[in-house]
Amino acid sequence: MIAALAFAVPALCSGQDLLGPTRLESDRVELTRLLAQYDAVTQSTAYSDVLRDEGRARAGFIRERLRTGDFRTGDQIALFIEGGVALQWDTLTVEVGPLIVVPTLGPILLQGVLRSELETHLSTELGRFIRSPRIQARALIRVSLMGVAQPGFRMMPTDVPLSEAVMLAGGPGPGVDPGQIRIERGQDVLWSVDDLLAPVAEGRTLDELGLQPGDRIILREGSAPGAGVGGITQSLISAVLITLPLLLITAAIR
Repeated sequence: MIAALAFAVPALCSGQDLLGPTRLESDRVELTRLLAQYDAVTQSTAYSDVLRDEGRARAGFIRERLRTGDFRTGDQIALFIEGGVALQWDTLTVEVGPLIVVPTLGPILLQGVLRSELETHLSTELGRFIRSPRIQARALIRVSLMGVAQPGFRMMPTDVPLSEAVMLAGGPGPGVDPGQIRIERGQDVLWSVDDLLAPVAEGRTLDELGLQPGDRIILREGSAPGAGVGGITQSLISAVLITLPLLLITAAIR
């Protein structure tokens, strides 16, 4: 049955076209490679005007990231510093600059810094005040969760699996079928119910799914899944969303 589903359910949804998702945690090497790929699409007459326009928009987005970095006013960073000062995990808000103000140490500029460069950048900057600091930093993104026990906007690390993101918001709400999950951006559906079967089962993270700030994770009310591939798909997604966090906890304990 699983083998049959692998062929019956597409791996990518309508929002994941030939260009593929642009990950927030991509480094400069990966972004430069993607930029060349997108530019090649826009310059080729072998592709449709729609695809070329999309490639042009993505190329512009990447150029802006490479020039100005990933951080904007209002973003949040979870930071822990070990060495020289006693700091616990703290969530810092990016201020105009862009910059963060580290308690007892002062401001650190983030202009031109990518998310993938955050820890290295902070280690270098904090090294001016602390000898050999050990840094743990996670850049959070603001996403909307609907159909969960605690709906609304939440700041989430990009490296959490989709199933864990749902559980961090209290899990599926009353009367909600966890198999009826999709991801939207604006008016577009990035990932539909069927398309999330494989990613959820594989434990794909928000970053691997290409989520960006403002995206919506939506669980809908639904009747019991029926027969056929659609019903099986929803049943499997429901089972993974419920059991995967438990498996992760069990593995951590072992």
